[in-house]
Amino acid sequence: MTGISGGRKSICPGLVDVKTIQRFHGVEYLEDPKADNLILDGNPCHEEAIEVAQTVGVDFITNVTLDKDMRITGVFAGDWEKAHLEAYRHMRGYTAVPVDGEYDIVLTHGG
Repeated sequence: MTGISGGRKSICPGLVDVKTIQRFHGVEYLEDPKADNLILDGNPCHEEAIEVAQTVGVDFITNVTLDKDMRITGVFAGDWEKAHLEAYRHMRGYTAVPVDGEYDIVLTHGG
């Protein structure tokens, strides 16, 4: 629902109150079509988590990306926004499947 885990999401859940959790998991955010995998721009869950992370003033993070077998594919550390975006770009490169057209039905597998 936040596009991708890590970064600001490694900060937000542990430092919020009940109102923020309710907003974060509320209908308004979760039913937004942009609250989905690999979407950051305009994603209300992602933007809420960024706002929380900016408010608390985090200086440094370390995140890793994994493949389907849970093997590390990258380590990203440093400024929490820059490191998170770099991890996102890296991970998106091997998880996103380009689609050239519209289809009546698409079958996928989450594993």
